[in-house]
Amino acid sequence: MGSGGTWPLACDQSLLISSARRRRRHPLGCARRRRSPFTSLRHTLGHGPQHPAMKLATPVKPPTSHSTGPGGPVTLPSKRSLNVCVFGAGPGTGNHGVAALSLSLLSGIARRVASPVITAFDNGEGIRPASAAVAGGELAYQLCGAVPTRRIYRRDSMWRIRASGWLGGLASDAIKVIREADAVLDLTSGDSFTDLYSARRFRMVALEKMIALEQHRPLILLPQTIGPFRSASARRVAQRILRSAEAVWARDRQSFATLRELLGRSFDPSRHQCGVDLAFGLEAHEPVRPLPTQIASWLSKDAGETLIGFNVSGLLFNNSAAAASQYGLRADYPQAVTQFLQRILRETDANILLVPHVFGEPGHKEHDPDACAAVAMAIRGRHDHRVAVIPDGYDPCETKWIVSRTDWFCGARMHATIAALSSGVPAAAIAYSPKIQGVLETCGQGAYVADLRNMATDEIVDRLWHSWSDREDAGATLRERLPSVRRQVESQMDEIVARCTAPPCRPTRGHVPEGPARAMNFVRELSQRVTPLRRSINVLRDMNDRWIDRRWNVRTTACRGSLAHGSAGTSPRHDDAVHYEPIRYSVLLKYLRPLEPTARDVVFDIGSGLGRALHAFSRLGVGRCIGIELRADLAEIARENARRLRRRKCPIETRTADAATADYRGGTIYLFFNPFGAATLKAVLAGIEETLDADPRHIKIAYFKLRHENVLHECDWLRLVDRKSSLFHRIAATYWVHEV
Repeated sequence: MGSGGTWPLACDQSLLISSARRRRRHPLGCARRRRSPFTSLRHTLGHGPQHPAMKLATPVKPPTSHSTGPGGPVTLPSKRSLNVCVFGAGPGTGNHGVAALSLSLLSGIARRVASPVITAFDNGEGIRPASAAVAGGELAYQLCGAVPTRRIYRRDSMWRIRASGWLGGLASDAIKVIREADAVLDLTSGDSFTDLYSARRFRMVALEKMIALEQHRPLILLPQTIGPFRSASARRVAQRILRSAEAVWARDRQSFATLRELLGRSFDPSRHQCGVDLAFGLEAHEPVRPLPTQIASWLSKDAGETLIGFNVSGLLFNNSAAAASQYGLRADYPQAVTQFLQRILRETDANILLVPHVFGEPGHKEHDPDACAAVAMAIRGRHDHRVAVIPDGYDPCETKWIVSRTDWFCGARMHATIAALSSGVPAAAIAYSPKIQGVLETCGQGAYVADLRNMATDEIVDRLWHSWSDREDAGATLRERLPSVRRQVESQMDEIVARCTAPPCRPTRGHVPEGPARAMNFVRELSQRVTPLRRSINVLRDMNDRWIDRRWNVRTTACRGSLAHGSAGTSPRHDDAVHYEPIRYSVLLKYLRPLEPTARDVVFDIGSGLGRALHAFSRLGVGRCIGIELRADLAEIARENARRLRRRKCPIETRTADAATADYRGGTIYLFFNPFGAATLKAVLAGIEETLDADPRHIKIAYFKLRHENVLHECDWLRLVDRKSSLFHRIAATYWVHEV
């Protein structure tokens, strides 16, 4: 649809994206991008992967005019199906805050688009069906595994997914799903786009975004906290991602200021905006599973008793010393929580309902129920009947319904506090980072933040008591601000859907080449993707060579520097020697197996260099190993390596000699790793043949790289028995025998 078309969205036309703003940006921030070779290849050949459209299990009623959301009537636009991927909001993490973001997003899309196709990436395996009760119906979507692990052999490893993207989506369902999406929506768990938690966690959340950008999908960063960034490298990565994203929403004014500062001249008010947290739009559902009798009586409307909801963070409580060190806390969080709640029990008649919001395995440092149980044990005493803990098993919508029944709430978890604020419950927050201050200021509650980083324990208790005492005024302010916040939630959701449903900039099919031209295009585009991968593999092979050298206590890899490129020496008979380059261990150990060495074999390595092949044979337990090396400097190092070699099972001798005139008597296995040209190779083979006349025996020859293989074919006394090659190693070898 062109910029002059008519959009079926009943929203402000200023929200629509102009053709200039619809340009997709290169991951490195360039305004123009180069089309992915594999994307163009799929369209050229006309057989791109088709993503199966997911349907509603119990269809959300397709609206004809309006639907009602938390903020009032919402106009529903287009009947066009929407296909989006969602990162950073996996529904099954055990974190009610992340799940609340996921459900809010699903609900917002379901109320605006009929039969959307949604793929949420999580820590599971493969693609699985899922459903959620949102917008008055059951929305079916799918989950796709993208695990933040360095185990690249796992099919769902995010590093493997990224590498598969470089290879055109080879053997990766995740890449196929991303490439077929209209847009990639990223929530980053609401607050994880920072290196505050750890450098590794930041690398993983940045990796999700880079995968989307490298596949040239519009990346939309939904309302979230941006920063802070402590390291310069994390800051540079964040700037690159923010500049390349199609649109970015910060969820509070502090984050918006950080966004503007990071972007500098690249800041675009039409793409970079200040919004509000999506969890303000989370629906509240009365629990299906019955609550404990005591808690149910407190929550009933006719209870007549004051009820305090209090969220205890396992992150700050279960290992308070580690949390204080990591986040630079001044106050003692466990002590502040227990002192405040004990004061509530002493000086008021309010009941206390402890609300866990993050669930893991019992004993895990972030498991909120453990922290709640410890607090309950510490404060109960003779007030046992006034303290209760919400049991596990209630989803975020049900937890929000429970929180909405309280008279005042205090939370250390961001989205537990948002559940109260969005329900009109006055709330205070205990902060360990800057993220929560801006969210509370959105609702006029910024004065009720107790910051553990710059306040003492007594000051934390006093700040919470002030919020509790001032709850009537705070509630009035909240009720005044909340309608505008809800309207902002709906308007930003309208724009998010509008951006997703904008016609994607897909490559056109163009001319389809025929016959050999099509094959050549495929090979050319494949090589462009394989070359970076080869460089990475070579780095890993170098690391493997060094590791084996250390394990065997030898030095054969250092020669890639000055020794490798020094004078190779000149044969007195033939001027065709080549510079020394050790064969990689991964190739050596694989290609020597067909020789089947035994304890009776005598191995000659002609052009032995630093003796890497001799070391391998010696550890296998052959009878004797002899190396022929022209260069005296390499031969001397090889002799030292032979003395130091661990687990050597036979003698190793390195002779400094011209290969063309060396003595090859007694040998049964001869190795040639392309050490010289055809002239010297003929002379060496002639010398070996002379020893067979005097001492007839069975011998084996392995010739690598095959540059002068024709010389061996000319020897009628040799018979070719095997040939090995590997595209992965880019090397080949032939195996020859002489039988008596």
